[in-house]
Amino acid sequence: MSRLHCNNGLQSPAKYAFDFGRPGGANYATAFEGKDGLIMHYGLDDAEISGQLGAVLPGHLADLIDIAVATYMSDRLAVRGADASDWYRSVQVTIPVRRIDLWNSSEVQRALAGLLEFLTEDDWHLRFCQRPSQFPRVAESQSHLFGDQFGGPVRVNLFSGGLDSFAGATAAIVSEPQSHFVCVSGVTNQRQGERQKQQIRCLKQLQPASLTHVRMACWLKRADEVRQEPTRRTRGFLFLALGAVAALSARSNRLWLYENGIGALNLPYGSAELGVMTSRSVHPQTLDRMGALISLLAGREFTIRNGAVFRTKAMMCADPALSSVLDAIPLTFSCDAFPLRRKGASQCGVCTSCLLRRLALLNADLQHRDMDGYRYDVYAPGDLLSDRHQRGAFEMHWQVARLTAALSQDNAWAGLVREFPGLAVAHQSLVGQLGLPASCVAEELVSLYRHHCEEWNRFPPSSWVPSQRKAA
Repeated sequence: MSRLHCNNGLQSPAKYAFDFGRPGGANYATAFEGKDGLIMHYGLDDAEISGQLGAVLPGHLADLIDIAVATYMSDRLAVRGADASDWYRSVQVTIPVRRIDLWNSSEVQRALAGLLEFLTEDDWHLRFCQRPSQFPRVAESQSHLFGDQFGGPVRVNLFSGGLDSFAGATAAIVSEPQSHFVCVSGVTNQRQGERQKQQIRCLKQLQPASLTHVRMACWLKRADEVRQEPTRRTRGFLFLALGAVAALSARSNRLWLYENGIGALNLPYGSAELGVMTSRSVHPQTLDRMGALISLLAGREFTIRNGAVFRTKAMMCADPALSSVLDAIPLTFSCDAFPLRRKGASQCGVCTSCLLRRLALLNADLQHRDMDGYRYDVYAPGDLLSDRHQRGAFEMHWQVARLTAALSQDNAWAGLVREFPGLAVAHQSLVGQLGLPASCVAEELVSLYRHHCEEWNRFPPSSWVPSQRKAA
């Protein structure tokens, strides 16, 4: 087992090494963290790949899961600085793999480094060493039980347990009754996992024989004992890797996910934000890069598609397909800090993700389905909340004000790109993914942001912002 001392900052890169050579159904690895030499352990259990899909996990895909979990844990432990001058990190990770020849190839290394750098804007140095072969995981050694166990077409989608994920899966199941759905969940805490299972039980009321739920858990032991990085931008890589492995194991060459376009493109909420202060987990460019990496590993084309990229969250919630599963809405979650460790309140209610959720349900006329479980209630008068708790509303108003100004120009698309240059990257990726003319994709994005601005202006917190803040 390698042990490398951890120091954060560009001058002394954060270094982590992992040991996967332990027997059992779950993998345990170690990382050296902090000056006190604390040894951290994390667990990984991907046994449901074989248990639910009847597939033996080949070495290169088992490696992909290990790499995704290792980088995610490193990301959590390598704490960023407090300001822009030390925001960016240089992270070195040593990871044992089974197919060292594949992971050391120049094509795979370029694809992996490019993906991680786009997601986090950090400098990643991954070193691969040969993993001992005597301790395969259950997913690698389970015999294939069922052959081709799904009778019809298979559609594999990520299932996070969030409101978008649930709404998108519901609409897809209702619209494609001939398909067998494989819902793939990454589980990083027990409350998240329990909510996911409850939602799946609701979905099985729609197509009970045509839904398979694959859950893969990873966890950091003694996590409360160390300081952790809250942004965790590699979370997207982890969940996309789990979804892609499940899709390939189910003999599918496509992975679906459902994230509203406002959240997926995730424009800045303030003029001082750096690139990855907003998440790129399901950004169109991320899906392109991840699809290219999986294609290299699989030796055939693999694509990842967001089935809701041109829809707002409110549009997703208003889909008629949800009418028979409305009782499941309170089981979903959206909060950036979910789950809060507070009795009766698992979501904060005031972060931008909570606000987007609540404005979506209001605009879909479903707000009465989701009135509890928030620490702060945005339907109470705004002056009952402190300025700090109104920060999310201020940020969203800042963004909507600039979107509105851009959309009011003669060429709305050109105005959007001038105000938010990052939209050009998303536009280019969507043109390639969807095979549509560039002008059509631009029109769809203009329509998306027009709907969002209209929805925000109907939402009570939009009136909280004092006139002096509106003019800022």
